[in-house]
Amino acid sequence: MTLTPTLRPETDADRGLLEALFADLRTAELSVLPDESIRRAFVRQQVDARERGWRDAWPDADRLVVVVADEPVGRLLVDESADGVHVVDVALLPGRRGQGIGTAVLDAVLSQADARGAPCELSVDRGSPARRLYDRLGFVEVSCDELRYRMRRNPSSPQAKAAS
Repeated sequence: MTLTPTLRPETDADRGLLEALFADLRTAELSVLPDESIRRAFVRQQVDARERGWRDAWPDADRLVVVVADEPVGRLLVDESADGVHVVDVALLPGRRGQGIGTAVLDAVLSQADARGAPCELSVDRGSPARRLYDRLGFVEVSCDELRYRMRRNPSSPQAKAAS
């Protein structure tokens, strides 16, 4: 069964989803905190800081929620500029990974980038299983540091090929 995701604008009501996505990425750090109230406070603080940083760096980015069968299952934060498309964040809840949802979401982003003849960039943590998805979608590593790979996919639209 193929799941067809849709995207809708993120609202304040999606805060719980953002916190759940963040907590999933920080399981190890959260496990050493002594109790649930401290873990919740830590997650809230970290999500606030991360969101502020992203708003400062990408003020015009589209903040979208990935929805499958009327259920919010993830988020997409994508910035389109004259230089190209930057996927700032794409994340799915653990129970929704490996079902083709992330591929469908990124295929839609890449189709829009291709239609513009624009490259698409993103970063991925070293060791993240998402790296395989990005490789499969045609992203290539352009740089790396101790923590992350920066990856790029050049446009594959006919007009982009004609321009090269």
